[in-house]
Parts: sequence; structure tokens; C-alpha cells
Amino acid sequence: MAHARAAVAIGGGAPARARLSGALLADARPQEALDAVEPVEDDETAVARAAALAELGDVAGAETLLATVAPGGHDYHAACGTVAQLAGRHADAERHFRAAHAAARDDAERATALNALGMVCKYDGRFDESVALYRDALALLGEDHPAAAAIYHNLGGVEHARRDFAAAEPYARRSVELRRAAHGPDHVLVAVDEAALAAILHALGSEDEAEELLRRSLPVLEGALGEDHHEVAAAWNNLGSVLAARGDLDGADAAYRTALESKERSVGAASPALAITLNNLGVTARRRGRPDDAAAFYERAIAILERSVEPDHPNLLLARRNRAKLQEERAPDDRLEGDTDRGGT
Repeated sequence: MAHARAAVAIGGGAPARARLSGALLADARPQEALDAVEPVEDDETAVARAAALAELGDVAGAETLLATVAPGGHDYHAACGTVAQLAGRHADAERHFRAAHAAARDDAERATALNALGMVCKYDGRFDESVALYRDALALLGEDHPAAAAIYHNLGGVEHARRDFAAAEPYARRSVELRRAAHGPDHVLVAVDEAALAAILHALGSEDEAEELLRRSLPVLEGALGEDHHEVAAAWNNLGSVLAARGDLDGADAAYRTALESKERSVGAASPALAITLNNLGVTARRRGRPDDAAAFYERAIAILERSVEPDHPNLLLARRNRAKLQEERAPDDRLEGDTDRGGT
């Protein structure tokens, strides 16, 4: 795994190192955040190190470290919530993020906890609840606060999940604007938001701008976060969708497989984060004339989602539709329909 590294000046003892680690993590510099809390001296540095490990995709390592810590406090519950969310344990994640909100020391921490709760609700398909939490977080920060970029990013993500792409685009563009103003054009957080905007533009049929954003953001993401980070995997998935729309099915298959392998290494083979890429691999396999492969991808996506999301979650419904369509096409009285169910992101 490749990571960008920079020298970190550390002083002031364990509490100062834990605070520095948190600041580096907020700036999307997880490897430096990890380095700042080596060695672990107390619960505070252990929690900070666990948060950095989770961001780097080492969920098992983060869980092991958190098990050594006395429970309690905002930072502990925030780290536990992040680990549980990455592992697909949404009920545990929600419990910890609510505890983090209750233990928050200021409005910034409260907004962060509300934002995290909004993500859990989104993953569960509770979209209206998710939007309400994001708006509460935005009210705490203010609409033009640099940290509001993450909330606009997630508001766009909810509308994307609801497949209201026209509603998603303004949120995603606002996130990019705030990030660029705060960090300049080449920061990793800008790359994260550009990749998310690209997914929405792809859904709206703006393939040229979408591919340009993804080709620009992927090297930044890989260099800063490592090849197994969830944002890197998402960008590869979204590039696959753009290539599939252009008819480059071999390129799409390769991009999707890169995304899937990255997700499997970072969050495990049973995480709901894998499902949309599995669905997209199924769509691509079907279009390449490989129905057995397509069926296997759809079945795996459905099995994962049935264990982890609400029955009416859009990704679950999409995978089921695609499986049913494939079964119709493989029937003896096959009547082919157009390829209207293109994989989403």
C-alpha cells in the first residue's frame, strides 16, 4: 500500500500527539495521523491510532486496539462508530455515533456526530432521516463554513442514492467549491469531492466531465490515502461506470475489479460497501455475454444487502431487478429488452 508521507513535528506529550493526530486525520492525512501516535502511551493515543487505522482500511487492527481502551468519551465513541460502519454493523455504528453526539464538547463535534449519523441512515435507506441530520449539522456549522463541505458532499450522496441526480448535482458542486476555496485545487479532500461529483455527472450523462474529474482525482487519492482506501475504491467503481457508458466493457470490468479487490481488503468480503460494485460487475458481465458470471455477482450483492439494509433500499432493488432481467433473458422464450438497468455508484 502506497502512502504519501511528510515529516510531523510532535511535542507536548500524549494528549498533544492525540490532538495532532486528529487534526491530521481531519485533513485527510491518515498515515501522518497514525505516525503521530506511535508509540501508544494511553487511552487517548490508542483511540487516535485506532481512528487512523480505520481510515487507512485496517478495520481489524482498529477494533483490536479499541478493545484495550476504557469505554467512554466523544473520541472513543466516534472511532468505534467509524469502525462499526466500515464493517457494515450499522446498528452498532448508530449507537456509538449517538453516544459521541451526547459526549461532544462543542458544536463542531456535535456537527461531526450528526453528519456521521446521517451516513448510517443513508446506508440503511432511511433517506429522509439522513437529510434531517445533515441539515441539523449544517445549522450548527453555518452554510459557508469550510467543514460544511463534508455535509454538502453527503447531501449530494443521499440524492444520488435516491437516484435524483439533478437534485444531487448542486450539493456536490458546492462541496467542491468550498474545498477548493479552503485547500486549493490539488488537496486530497478536493479529489474526494471531485470523484463524488463525477459519479453524479455520469448519472446525468455528462461523461466527458465525469471522466476528466476521475482521471484527475484518482492519482491524488491513491497517493494520499493508499490503494485500499474506500474513497479510492469508490473512484475506481465510478470510473468503471463511465467506461461502461462509453462501451469500453473490458476497461469497465478491470476498473470494477480493482474497486472490489480494494474494498475486500479494507472492509471485508461481507460489507454492504461491496454490493454496488458487485452489481456493476454483474451488469458488465451480462453485456459481455457472460450470464453465469453476471448471476453470481448479482446473487452475492443481494445476499450482502439482505443482511444489512432495509428491504426497499435502492441498491437492493436494483440488484434484484437486474437478476430478474437476467433470468428472463436466459429463459427458453427469451425476449431481450434494452439494457436499461445500467449499474449505479
